[in-house]
Amino acid sequence: MSLSINYQNTLKVPFPPTISVDEIVNIHLKNNIKNVNETMNAFMIYRKEYNYIVAKFNLSSKDLSKFVSISWQNEPEHVKDYYRQMAKNVKNCTVNPSLLKR
Repeated sequence: MSLSINYQNTLKVPFPPTISVDEIVNIHLKNNIKNVNETMNAFMIYRKEYNYIVAKFNLSSKDLSKFVSISWQNEPEHVKDYYRQMAKNVKNCTVNPSLLKR
């Protein structure tokens, strides 16, 4: 199944995101990522959310990158700021896992 540019423009990443900071940090810890420079940035978290939506379309990585980039560019600044704050929280919790909600 392919995804046209017109159809892609109707896709909306849920806001607030369905994935939590704790889930991302747990993924990092499971993959032994402890260096804050290797944690997900705001766009990577957004892309993970986007991927949940388009998974049924079996997009190539190239197409996925193109579509998610367009989607990110079209998001309002408050949405991007929310993802940026999530990324900061992921870094903080990766450095200090005791900050995680248990």
